[in-house]
Amino acid sequence: MFVPIELKATGTARFFNFLLNSTDYRILLKDEDHDRMYVGSKDYILSLDLHDINREPLIIHWPASQQRIDECVLSGKNNNGECGNFIRLIQPWNRTHLYVCGTGAYNPVCTFVNRGRKAQVR
Repeated sequence: MFVPIELKATGTARFFNFLLNSTDYRILLKDEDHDRMYVGSKDYILSLDLHDINREPLIIHWPASQQRIDECVLSGKNNNGECGNFIRLIQPWNRTHLYVCGTGAYNPVCTFVNRGRKAQVR
């Protein structure tokens, strides 16, 4: 990971790393109303505490269905790198829910996620 020299020199930059089976952290949504940072990756949605980013995150495991993964592999895609549910959209829906979409192993899928402290896929 590239960290600019100026940022590195401040001593305030930290690497973001959790023990998940993913390195595909692309989608971020800062929710100041709930003091959370939502992060989308391959098969996971993370909810981080903005006041203490090092605190253990709330984690939702949202993989593609086994049937979709099997169909993806049969179509010639790589099971390890391509046939997952890559989270590509996290948007506020209302005061209580987020609208989240993923690739679903080449079969896009969307759902609503409760923004509460006990976030769960509905």
